[in-house]
Order: sequence, then C-alpha cells, then structure tokens
Amino acid sequence: LAKHFDVTLMFCFEKKGVLRNAEDEESVIETISKKDFIEYVNNGIIQGPYLIDNNKAGLTTHFLDLGETVYFCTNGKLVTMNKNSIYEPEFITIKTDIPGKIRHIDQLTDSVFVLTSEDQHQDITIWLYNRYTKHSKWVHKLTDRPKEILCMHDGIWITTNYGLCFYNLRKEKLLKYTTRNSSLMSNKVYGLARSKNQPIMWIGSSEEIVKTVTEYVYADNN
Repeated sequence: LAKHFDVTLMFCFEKKGVLRNAEDEESVIETISKKDFIEYVNNGIIQGPYLIDNNKAGLTTHFLDLGETVYFCTNGKLVTMNKNSIYEPEFITIKTDIPGKIRHIDQLTDSVFVLTSEDQHQDITIWLYNRYTKHSKWVHKLTDRPKEILCMHDGIWITTNYGLCFYNLRKEKLLKYTTRNSSLMSNKVYGLARSKNQPIMWIGSSEEIVKTVTEYVYADNN
C-alpha cells in the first residue's frame, strides 16, 4: 500500500516500544533501519516471528507450522519456507502429483499431510500427501466446498456453508452434521480449532462457538 498511498504504520505495545534492554523501560529504540534490524536480531535484541513479503509468497490463508519449517498453500501451490532464513526467506514450491490447485493443508501424522485440491471444474478432492516420499493418495471427492479442514482421531473435519463434515479414514465414510441431525444452530460453519487439551475441538459458525469432545463422536462412528 505504501507504493500507492500515504501510509502510517502504528504498533501497540505492552511496553513503551521496542526496548534495547527488556528490563529497562526507558531503553526505547526510537528508529530502526534495515541495517539496525539485522544487527539487533544477531544480538538477540529482536526475537520472534517476522513478516512474510506477500509479493514473494502470494496470498495465503492455510498454513502448517512445523517449527523451523512452514508449509502453506498459495496461488494453488504447496510451498515451504525455512523460518530461520530471517532476512531473505526462501520459498520453495513443492512439486506434487496432485492435479489442480491445492487449497487446504493440515497434518495427520508426522509424515502425512491432508490436502484438498480444486480442479478445472471446481470439484474439490481430499488427498493424503507424504512429505518424505512425495507420494499422494486420492481419498474422497467432496460435494460441498470446504472452508477449513482439521485432522483429529484418524479423521478429517471439514467446515462448509451446508454443515460440518467428518471423513472417517478407517471406514472411508463421510458423515455430515447439520441443524437437522445435530445440536448445531447454523449450517454455515466457518472455522475449527484444536484445544491444547485434545480431544477438545472448537467450532465456529454464523450463530455460535461450540466446544466439542471429538473422541465421543469418533467412537460412535468407528
């Protein structure tokens, strides 16, 4: 935006600003140049995550943070990035045998990711992708366009505008929960989040936020 508009960037801090010494409230760094930034990072004064240049990475909303490495979907491709490359992050596009554009990603096991792809007919398919062997396996074709996916208990939770779905990988069966057959107050389900204390999952819809014990759901359908 700064290329086209007069932009002022404002930050909110618990402290007075970026401190040269975290123990000294008055050690605020008034200005930081790119050279200063690199020096402060090397000296451990500035730590933590950094911004990704969207001109390089493209617009992305679905990502998987595995510590030093981040996997994400952008422009229909699966891309990886090493977070330790703090100054000039290197984005590597991963070649897969999955046709179409990759839209979602989540982790099923250490080696296996769950991906969704969209083909030229806008059909959505679920795939299992092994990040070590680079091999993909077709799982299921969806009739409803997913918004988010979340892997739990050998299955895949999928949010749509028409309800919440659960694909049981062992039974190879798709279950669908709506306002008619569940306690959901809305079929427009937008988001999913794991609790730190699994097997709790939070479900966000247009009407509510729901806390669910997923192990009971899985047990009933396994």
